[in-house]
Amino acid sequence: QVGTGDANLAEQLAGDVAAQAEATDRAKLRGRHLEHVAELGHRVNQLGSDGTTARGAGAELFAILAEAAGDLDFEAADVWIRRGGEDWLAGASHNSGIWGTLPAPGQPGSGLRPEDMSIGEVVVDDQDVDPEEWAALEREGLSRLIRITLATIDGTLIVLRAADSVSINGGADAVQTADVTGGARAEFASNDRPALGDVEALRLLAAQATVALQNNKLLSDLQTMHDELEHQASHDVLTGLPNRKWFMTRLRRQITNSDGPGLDVVLFLDLNGFKQVNDTMGHEAGDELLVEVSGRLREVIGSSGELARLGGDEFTVLAGPVEEVEEAQALASRIHASLVEPFDLQNGRAKVGTSIGIAVRDPATASDVGDTELLRRADAAMYAAKTAHSDLRTAIYDPSLDEGERRRGRLVAELRRALDEEEIEMAFQPVVGTESGRIAGVEALLRWTHRELGPIDTGTTLSLAEEAGLSSRLNRWILEHATQTVAAIGVEDVYVAVNLSPTELGADDLMANVGDALHLSGIAPDRLVIELSERLVSEDRGQQLNIDALSELGVVLSLDDFGEGRTSLAHLRGLPISQLKIDRRLVQNACESEVDLTILRSVTELAQQLSMEVVAEGIETPSQRQVMADLGIELVQGYGLFRPLTADKLRRLLLAGASAGRITRTQVASGVGSRGGER
Repeated sequence: QVGTGDANLAEQLAGDVAAQAEATDRAKLRGRHLEHVAELGHRVNQLGSDGTTARGAGAELFAILAEAAGDLDFEAADVWIRRGGEDWLAGASHNSGIWGTLPAPGQPGSGLRPEDMSIGEVVVDDQDVDPEEWAALEREGLSRLIRITLATIDGTLIVLRAADSVSINGGADAVQTADVTGGARAEFASNDRPALGDVEALRLLAAQATVALQNNKLLSDLQTMHDELEHQASHDVLTGLPNRKWFMTRLRRQITNSDGPGLDVVLFLDLNGFKQVNDTMGHEAGDELLVEVSGRLREVIGSSGELARLGGDEFTVLAGPVEEVEEAQALASRIHASLVEPFDLQNGRAKVGTSIGIAVRDPATASDVGDTELLRRADAAMYAAKTAHSDLRTAIYDPSLDEGERRRGRLVAELRRALDEEEIEMAFQPVVGTESGRIAGVEALLRWTHRELGPIDTGTTLSLAEEAGLSSRLNRWILEHATQTVAAIGVEDVYVAVNLSPTELGADDLMANVGDALHLSGIAPDRLVIELSERLVSEDRGQQLNIDALSELGVVLSLDDFGEGRTSLAHLRGLPISQLKIDRRLVQNACESEVDLTILRSVTELAQQLSMEVVAEGIETPSQRQVMADLGIELVQGYGLFRPLTADKLRRLLLAGASAGRITRTQVASGVGSRGGER
């Protein structure tokens, strides 16, 4: 039997063996690290000796230091440069795993706060006297950060940072061995945790880099390298345009110095149709388009302003000082004109427009308006232009827009509730035979009457849905409600038309929504008409997949508002369009101008030769209807015939008129027709 003393001795021996093995492993690891540092040191000493420019050699040095930290078991590392009191610029970075990035310069735990800069080396860990410093690291998944100053050359400071992941947070085995300037702040010895980054090896490597820098071997042209890094930090990589940081700095400077006559002006641009290109042609095509758009904007703006890309499909222009706001409006008009022609991309043609908001600051009367507020005002004006739903895609900021912006924010939050509580409704405007007067179909129109704010414009509702991520749900509701309403009435030969926005036409779930709507309602596919805007079709042929699938399903495709844009009927020959709806302005002009009448006659004849049914919109008078009949246009629609009706009024109208085959004056006068309808 083994005695207690023997057992203790055996346990002690086993512990000694394990400790010896661990010490051996640490010694081997340290040896490998030192060998690696020696190799890297040789590389550092050779930088610039092969004729590489100082700037190129400096960039390589920074990359060596950041990557070497990973080889020395640090989780993440980076190199930063700062000239004088300017902003820090990133020289290089490296991350070995999935943990968070190092805190930004100036932030707690970064080692780059103003109070840290008087010390050559800073270590932040769980022994830190400032708990905020440690907590900031822990939030990023890090446990210890060391910052080493490499050099200060001609007022330019260069520092190296490296950090460990939180999985190696010290605990009972962590022991403090030296202060921040004399050695590693904390060394860890643990049998069951990964090794910490080798601080001593990192210091040796940093020292060799410092010698190279101080000896002017590498950064003899440090100013040039700093300027290049500064350019990268202030410019957009994709387009090469100045970025938001640059723009705000430039705007702030202009406002600060604008003590003379003239107006400070900001134009805020947001592209229309860009998302459809991204969704249907791919992000590479979207990037290509942004580059092409940037080129056109550069050319048209020229010396009239300073162009920047804020991000995504948003651009800004700093103009001024200008004498009159009309100068900014003229620039906006030139920008619109520059985007009229389509863009030829590798995967096809794309067309985008833009909405422009203009904000003006008069130093004499608005001295309290700063850079952030002026940009916000331009953004608010841009949004007003985007939601105006007219050809005028430019708006100038007015204080009344602020109330509209607050109202819109409220509506975004309430749209979901409106869908849940069935506050959204549909109205139906009949489409009638030009000669017979018989109702051939109805157009389904979205209606939202807010319980406190009253009726909400349809275009606003649709853009709110897209902003709130509810477009798919709303589109599904529209399709199902429209088809089920018409099916429930029971008049078999009446179709229902539904409008689709560009976003909806390109949606991945469109065909599923259409198929479900037809299945639930039981109506035949050819009783569902999908109306596409002319601008949509001319802008983006990438949505052809859904267009072709709808046609193959038997759904009728109608081109809405024809004559509003630039689409030619020749272009439409490649699309499965069965119906053409003439825009109300062309209809009204044709009734007043021989030239426009000739144009409408030619369009009608060509459409009929292409086997397209023609619908004239905006009929307001009997004489207009007669002109359409004389031109041979089959169907007409407008307030002069019927205003949009509730589902109940539509049902009564169809059931009353179905057997007669014609809408009578008595039915109209009784309140189910145009005079009794609702908008």
